[in-house]
Amino acid sequence: MTFSRFFPLALMVLSLLIIGGCSHPADPTAEAQETVDVETPIEAPAQVDSNSNYGPAELTDYSSERYESMLGQEPMVLFFHADWCAICNIMEQFIRDNWSDFPAGTTILKVNYDKEEALKQTYGVTNQSTIVVLDAEGTVTFMSIFPTHDQLIAAIKGSL
Repeated sequence: MTFSRFFPLALMVLSLLIIGGCSHPADPTAEAQETVDVETPIEAPAQVDSNSNYGPAELTDYSSERYESMLGQEPMVLFFHADWCAICNIMEQFIRDNWSDFPAGTTILKVNYDKEEALKQTYGVTNQSTIVVLDAEGTVTFMSIFPTHDQLIAAIKGSL
């Protein structure tokens, strides 16, 4: 995605932040209006060239078992997401739309921002839509709220 294609999206997101914000709902116990199937990992489209260094990537819901099995063994991306957050939903769609840009073997764990308090504390996460990239040793190599496409791809490449 080129800058000229990304800029309108970034401008729209910034406008959403200014107008409505991406803040907690008034009633934190309120149920999300839309439910998401948390059991099915989202995988890259089949047309990605398996001989390239890019794709397939995996976006799957966080589980402590998956996280612990990967920690210190292989790189991963933690995506702190809240269903009620417009920015988070835009980021998720952006990730899905740009699978072919992610290095082969990229695993993105979608962490429920509202439920995973201990994990947020571990990494100092204070905002939803935060991305944390960990290398194979479990060291944080990148952390950002709503990173650009180029920042995210560079951070993932740097952690491999």
